[in-house]
Amino acid sequence: MRTSPKFIPSRNLEPTRFFRETVPPAHAVRAGYRLITQRNIIRSAARFLLFLLVLVFFIPTSGSAEDGNAFIRSALLACLAISMLGIIQHIGTSVKLFLRTWPVWVLLLWFLLTSHWASYPDISIRRSIAYITIYLIAVSLAVSFEHPVDFQRPLYLALVLIFLANIVAAQIIPPNNAKLGVNGLYAQKNGAGVIALYVIMVMTVSIALRRPLITKLFSACLVILGWAFLISTQAKTSYAIAVCLSFMIPVLSYLLLKPKAYMLFAAAVCALLFGVMVLVFQLMNLTLEELGKAIFVDLTFTNRTFIWNAVIPEIWHRPWTGAGFGSFWATGRLLNPINARPDEFFMDAKLINEAHNGYIDIALQAGFIGLVLALLVMARAAWQLCRAISIRSDDCDGRVSCMIMLALGLAMVIANLTESLVFQYSNPVGYLFVLIVVQGERWRLERAPII
Repeated sequence: MRTSPKFIPSRNLEPTRFFRETVPPAHAVRAGYRLITQRNIIRSAARFLLFLLVLVFFIPTSGSAEDGNAFIRSALLACLAISMLGIIQHIGTSVKLFLRTWPVWVLLLWFLLTSHWASYPDISIRRSIAYITIYLIAVSLAVSFEHPVDFQRPLYLALVLIFLANIVAAQIIPPNNAKLGVNGLYAQKNGAGVIALYVIMVMTVSIALRRPLITKLFSACLVILGWAFLISTQAKTSYAIAVCLSFMIPVLSYLLLKPKAYMLFAAAVCALLFGVMVLVFQLMNLTLEELGKAIFVDLTFTNRTFIWNAVIPEIWHRPWTGAGFGSFWATGRLLNPINARPDEFFMDAKLINEAHNGYIDIALQAGFIGLVLALLVMARAAWQLCRAISIRSDDCDGRVSCMIMLALGLAMVIANLTESLVFQYSNPVGYLFVLIVVQGERWRLERAPII
């Protein structure tokens, strides 16, 4: 009996050829498994590295301001050596991220260049290299993470540990001055206030993450403790920022997920309210000075205006290039290089080692060129994080993690008006800001892991 041609088995259905064409070779499977395992190890290592960095940044250690701290220098160099593995593993993505973050490294190279005319070039070079080291570590962490929540988790855990340590320290160690407020682990109340502010921001937004109920309740308890601790520090700047951002960040995030018409409507409402307030003030014959006293009580901002009035004329000695990054304050001199009477309180280099305004300090040390670059970095970071939030409407955890970065970044930029924080020498807040800026660029457009 002859078999019909249409029932003759196709050669494509022969068992050997079928499995050869549809099943990947064993070596390809093993290579893919090794690649996935390698990336998971690098991501876990990056999380642990970020956790250690935050602890190193915000746990106070001994060491003079001009000499720096040997432990921190060694820790940063060790972290940089480990971070190189992440950059090498994702070399293509690292190059793209370098190009996207060009305002950051241009600013840092400008800091390094100012050492050429600085009074203390060795100190200026050392403090500039510290920021460059942080930037390279930030790039490595960004390309090693596969999701924004990879940044949120170690930051969350590190802040919890630091905050609880501050609460314990406040109960055991008496404050330096009970009238000024609780200072916890730090020499001044403002340091403790900053930690409380960051805990409030991170924990408040983290409640929106998709986590078990017990985790949400733990975050809510930390928010309550954070507010109580912040009030006890009497850090007025941190308190005001916490109040404003606790309302502004959820509203802004909601508007970013809506069509542009919502944003325009909100802007119009704000402009209308501002106009009504101005009209009311005019009808009540209120001056700006009276309004300022009603809001801030102390218009000198705890004698900060005296420092600003003395430092601003120093900027005009080198308005474009500055005095040299990190070469003005805390260089080992007994008196600050300000043209004022030696008995003025801000002349004591051990008491005052900053302008208490980060923007004035950048102009003083890096000139108007450095100030413009710094403002560009801040504005671009805020824009990129807002865009990252708006394109993640279907990714709750990713959107919330970007909201945390935006909240922290805005808190730092606003606090920079009364404290020298962002892009200031040997300042942990400035280091953390660089990490957030690079993360914002990383998650601006990417919604899936970069390969």
